[in-house]
Amino acid sequence: LVFININIMKFWPVTYITETSFVVDDKTAYFTTDKTVLRDKDGKILVTGKNLTSKLVEGDQVEVKATGTDADEVKIVKTKDVVDDEKALKAAEAAVTKAETSQKLADKESAKTLVNGLKAGDDKTALLKRLDAITTIKVSTSTELNAALKDGDIKTIVFAGSFAANVVIEREVTIDGANKTLSGYIEIQTEGKNVEIKDLTVNAANAGKYGIQFHDVKGGILENVTVTNSSKGGILVNGSEVKVSNITLENNAWGGIEVSQGVDVTSIPKLTVTGEISHDSDTTPAVWIDGIDGLEENDGWVVGGNFIEEIELPEGKTNQVWFQAK
Repeated sequence: LVFININIMKFWPVTYITETSFVVDDKTAYFTTDKTVLRDKDGKILVTGKNLTSKLVEGDQVEVKATGTDADEVKIVKTKDVVDDEKALKAAEAAVTKAETSQKLADKESAKTLVNGLKAGDDKTALLKRLDAITTIKVSTSTELNAALKDGDIKTIVFAGSFAANVVIEREVTIDGANKTLSGYIEIQTEGKNVEIKDLTVNAANAGKYGIQFHDVKGGILENVTVTNSSKGGILVNGSEVKVSNITLENNAWGGIEVSQGVDVTSIPKLTVTGEISHDSDTTPAVWIDGIDGLEENDGWVVGGNFIEEIELPEGKTNQVWFQAK
């Protein structure tokens, strides 16, 4: 066995194979004796003779022991499969770390693809647990937002920028606006219980709807939310139970927050005001109850402590109760 400038007992990757030789570190090892030995990583002899390459695969890592005798040896330290598995694991680990850092759903999905491609084992299980722990996602486009809403594993969605979107929420989730603006509207449907929206401005200009609408849900929370420019009302609490705190309502045609039962809804609505409401109009209500024949007073539908007070209806208005912010 002849080696050219190959150090004793060093790992080398097999980069090219022929019947009587292989290349390590750009240098060719030739087999010239029938007594050359090839061992596996545990030291077991795989083959003895000139044609060691019958048991070698391009990409194997070998340890070379060139003694200058007839007993020269080559030992497979890592097979190509092991090397490939290690590379795949390294790539998957890097992808998971990237997803944890970026909190982008696309990065999480890419990492999940790499992790799912790994062989079963503790490393794969640990990486899947790390991916499962990524429950907060940042979004900066309507596409990213809607994709995050479809992923039931995501518990909190954080705005990384302002953008336009019309959003329908049908599951429990927290929307953290991070003081950004959504241009469009948000509808929380029957399945969307325990939806919290905070630190967000909703600009409903051209939306043709309420800026935010709760439809037959419980556990709704709005905190530090601004709704502007709706051609209807700012917020609709439709057969739902919603708590609001520190709400700003500006330039909404019908008023601030409507509380009503709605068509084909049997649930009694309840709006609980636990913080300030700021409303910019003297001619429209900050909060109003609407739509029941013979309605003359608030029957526990609006609970606001000292934050709101009932006012007299304008002439021609019936079946409503109006409130203004103090």
